[in-house]
Amino acid sequence: CDHVTSATVVLANGRIMRTNDMENPDLLWGIRGGSSNFGVVVELVLRTVPDP
Repeated sequence: CDHVTSATVVLANGRIMRTNDMENPDLLWGIRGGSSNFGVVVELVLRTVPDP
C-alpha cells in the first residue's frame, strides 16, 4: 500500500474524489490502509520499483 501515489474514489454520496499527497491527503491515508469503507476505488496510481 505504500506504493499508492494517488487514487480516484466514488464516495457513498456519488461524489468523485481524486486524492494524492497534496489533494485530500487524509482520504489517501485511509485508502493506503489507515481505515476502510470510504467508497469504491475506481483508479489507483502506483509507484513502481526496479526489478532486483
